[in-house]
Amino acid sequence: MKRFITLGSLFLWAIAAFSQSQAVEYLYDNAGNRCVRHIIPLSFKSATMPDSVLSRDVISGKDFTIYPNPTEGMLTVRIGGLDGNEPVLLQVSDLKGRVLISEKETEPFRTIDLTMHPMGMYILTATLGDERREWKIIKK
Repeated sequence: MKRFITLGSLFLWAIAAFSQSQAVEYLYDNAGNRCVRHIIPLSFKSATMPDSVLSRDVISGKDFTIYPNPTEGMLTVRIGGLDGNEPVLLQVSDLKGRVLISEKETEPFRTIDLTMHPMGMYILTATLGDERREWKIIKK
């Protein structure tokens, strides 16, 4: 009986550990229907990373999350609450002010590819309506 309890508790611990290794994010359309499901893998390493890896801000009531920073090339921008009616202008520019990437985005999840650009510092600008925010992005 003691062995059964030990095996049972070990099994429950393994299930609990696995269930925390991923998160699920759902996105909804204007009618409230679930239209997108993202499975976001979490690692134990991410819990100990510094806050500079993840940038969060709110623009016109929309929650912007930008990660990872510094990046090795692929930068993810998640825009919570974006309904597709008002596009967000995302621009990446170098420190001389030259716009390298400019995209109007209506989807709540976007990956920006910086792999073709050299290592250094860049500025990501998001414009939504009359509001504008800038983030420093470091490419390793």
